[in-house]
Amino acid sequence: MGQPDVEPDTERRSRLTRLLTGGQNDFFRIKWVNKEIMMSEHVTEVSDASFEEAVLQSKQPVLVDFWAPWCAPCRLIAPMVEAVAEQYRGGAAVVKLNVDDNPSTSGRYGIKGIPTLILFREGKEAERVVGATSKESLSRLIEKHLSGAEIKQA
Repeated sequence: MGQPDVEPDTERRSRLTRLLTGGQNDFFRIKWVNKEIMMSEHVTEVSDASFEEAVLQSKQPVLVDFWAPWCAPCRLIAPMVEAVAEQYRGGAAVVKLNVDDNPSTSGRYGIKGIPTLILFREGKEAERVVGATSKESLSRLIEKHLSGAEIKQA
């Protein structure tokens, strides 16, 4: 009879993991939780339902990465977003919102191109960057909205 077929959901996860990481699973840590992707211990996924609580009601600045799995520039900057999230943990939050799965929030903020990164402070948009950017640019963006005591260097 041969080998049993790979469970379709497992194959889908494998393909998506390869797509997101460019095959570099050790460089960009992907964790699967309840069939959803949790980007890492420092970057979490938000949705239309959780956006207000996680971003708008946050007491600390929040960098939101509007992205999609099929977006090559989004995959390109993912390691930089992760590095910035680790660098500023405790002082600023970093979250990702999949624009395909969350059209309400994407529409509310006029997301026309991805990646779009928006820094929210006190529930309001403070800064916006559209397109691929560097880790240094992201760091400067966050530092402008933090006091010196909030910055944690990794």
